[in-house]
Amino acid sequence: RELPENAAQPLNLIAFDNQNRPSGGLFGETFLLWLKVNILTVHSACRKQGIGTQLMREAEQLTIARGCRYAYLDTMDYQAPAFYEHLGYTLSGRLPDWDSHGHAKLLFTKKL
Repeated sequence: RELPENAAQPLNLIAFDNQNRPSGGLFGETFLLWLKVNILTVHSACRKQGIGTQLMREAEQLTIARGCRYAYLDTMDYQAPAFYEHLGYTLSGRLPDWDSHGHAKLLFTKKL
């Protein structure tokens, strides 16, 4: 596991609009057989246009090309769980009251 060839590799994608302005981004890394999505964000004015879906699908394809077979991420229950379920992710864990205000952190996984 500690060998240099097993080191985590960054996977960062940026989406741009027609004016060449950033409209979204995905920041993650691959490690061994896994993609970890740390952040997926789409500018509020650009949501519901498929940008998040395109970023996730591109990340998954690049991950498969790196030899990975699985992906995981976490989100809050008030953020985007339905979005990830729509992309084929399965709820694998729940941490209740994660923020001490009653909101749960959800862990999602997917076999690629």
